[in-house]
Amino acid sequence: MYIDEKRINDMPLKKYLIGFVSLVLLGGTLPSGAISAMELTIIFDNSAGQIIMTDDQLQAMEQVEIITDTPWTKTPMTYEGPTLWSVLEQAGAIGREFEMIALNDYSIRLAADRITPDWPIVARLQNGKTMSVRDKGPYWVMFPFDQNKDLQTETFFALSIWQLAKIRVID
Repeated sequence: MYIDEKRINDMPLKKYLIGFVSLVLLGGTLPSGAISAMELTIIFDNSAGQIIMTDDQLQAMEQVEIITDTPWTKTPMTYEGPTLWSVLEQAGAIGREFEMIALNDYSIRLAADRITPDWPIVARLQNGKTMSVRDKGPYWVMFPFDQNKDLQTETFFALSIWQLAKIRVID
């Protein structure tokens, strides 16, 4: 793709950013070195580095389905993805505390006792379709709210972070 630098320099910054975001959301490519939206990065505080899990790797894990209503959807939806437990187990991070970080840098702390082998899941699909960033994707931490009334609290709603990009393992 060709970009006219003079034209960009003459554009107000807001229009440039809107154009860039539109290009990316409509299937354009990110500049080299940019974070891919279809990866989940697990960062270790103890100098063990980081693990980057691609969407293909997450898809290769056992997929769990949760059908639930949420405060953010008008009707119950079907969510599919690996359990957060299995993702963390593969990374060697079970039993620790975590910071979940979204693409927009929103973050929330998640204690190890909030995770079970069955839920939450790292939802990759909503109603059988990949979720775009605009639709709270690519990954959404989802709890089975309808199946467990104890999860219908502000605490668990806050832990249901969408646009999940990184998990920081806190030691």
